[in-house]
Amino acid sequence: MDRTADLIYDVEYVQSANSLFHFMKKDEFLFNALQKGRLVPRYCVEDISYIGLTIDHVLINQVAVLQKCFCDMPLHQLTKKFYLELTDKNSLSAEKQREVLNNTHTAFYGEYAIAFSKKWGIKHGLTPVHYISEQASTLKSMQESFSAIMSQESVQDEMANEFIDRLAYIKPLQGTMGRTIEGKTISFVKNFHDEKEWRYVPPISILSNLNMERLIFKSYIRNEIDVINKNIESLERYGPICLDFSADDIRYLIVPSEEARINLIKRILGFSDGIFKGDEDIAIQKSILVSKILVLKEIEKDW
Repeated sequence: MDRTADLIYDVEYVQSANSLFHFMKKDEFLFNALQKGRLVPRYCVEDISYIGLTIDHVLINQVAVLQKCFCDMPLHQLTKKFYLELTDKNSLSAEKQREVLNNTHTAFYGEYAIAFSKKWGIKHGLTPVHYISEQASTLKSMQESFSAIMSQESVQDEMANEFIDRLAYIKPLQGTMGRTIEGKTISFVKNFHDEKEWRYVPPISILSNLNMERLIFKSYIRNEIDVINKNIESLERYGPICLDFSADDIRYLIVPSEEARINLIKRILGFSDGIFKGDEDIAIQKSILVSKILVLKEIEKDW
């Protein structure tokens, strides 16, 4: 038996977390994930204008990537304020600007979270995002490679897949992203490197069987992203692309308040045996899972 993989998976991380956190905006998202024992990938629109890619002489500014995102941040850093700047200072009132810019990772991505060990993440194909500077020679190399690929009448699948893989896991060190606030799409300048993102993109072998793509370039399809994502969440045929887990895979659950903790405890105690191992005492498994709940307000004060 090859022990190399086990040795790699069991390495301890000193400068970064030993857990990978996935944050959510609503408690119902966490409840659904726990009840089903499953995290469902979604197509997320990414700004790739900094890469300068063109298809048929048209600059590609955005691409939708099928993914599930996690952050590699120690607990005490989750509530630290990070750099954020509005691109349009007149887009929000001064009071709302102060509220929005007084920001943390959890304020931006949600105050509910589920965390797994990095060992679990690596076994399930998660990998750190490749952050790149717009001045890096690597970026120029990507542009030249893409131009060479697009100039060919026929492209080998291996070559196209390798390039798409690179696009699926790349992000600028700094850049802009949008958020809907007060019914308007607000654009921010953000230091992405501080997010310490790891990403799961389903394997091409599975996606091919489902007639799905890792990346969607065409804008008219991106306009239907919400509908596509709802189908992925609701239809069982997309189960093979999901990240399945059991209760003992979970390292932490995070909720914003004591009230939210009580609510989550009630939900867990009312669960069927979905994420629990049938050959072990389910009541004990539920008690262990409840003990993994952390309250964000307590982390802010004590960590």
